[in-house]
Amino acid sequence: QKAKVTGALLERVPRSLILSELINRMPATVGLLDLSLSTKEIKKKTRAPKSALEKAKQDMQNGAKPGAPELMIEISETEVSLRLIGVAPTDVEVAQFMSDLDKSPMFADLNLEYSQEEKIDRQQVRKFQVAMKLNQDIDLQQFEPTMVKRDLKRNPMSDQVQFGDA
Repeated sequence: QKAKVTGALLERVPRSLILSELINRMPATVGLLDLSLSTKEIKKKTRAPKSALEKAKQDMQNGAKPGAPELMIEISETEVSLRLIGVAPTDVEVAQFMSDLDKSPMFADLNLEYSQEEKIDRQQVRKFQVAMKLNQDIDLQQFEPTMVKRDLKRNPMSDQVQFGDA
């Protein structure tokens, strides 16, 4: 029981791994403007026992020993949702980003909430918002993070070519 409680208090997926997976699956021409992460508790609907026999059966299913004092701490499940706002030159890059995120076992229930044309710094871009859920059942021992080498010589959102580290 103590291990269950301790395990419920820990993050199942480190936030740094979530961010690296998002960035490494993002095309080089896409930029993130905002990222929000929210966690909500999922309430389990259980029927209250009508008799002592039903209560004993429920306790046995939950791992309690018969006749033991009630020290069971109810551990609720959580759902982690992500919402990101980004910009891209065209809808093609947005679609590519969505496709790459969908291939990741870390994310589920991807939804493009909007994609609209906007002018940022005198340049037409597509501003988009994506909502998704974090797959918390992922086995991090088997998970291989996406590795991407980025050697950009110019700012993809600019018409000016940059040389070296400038």
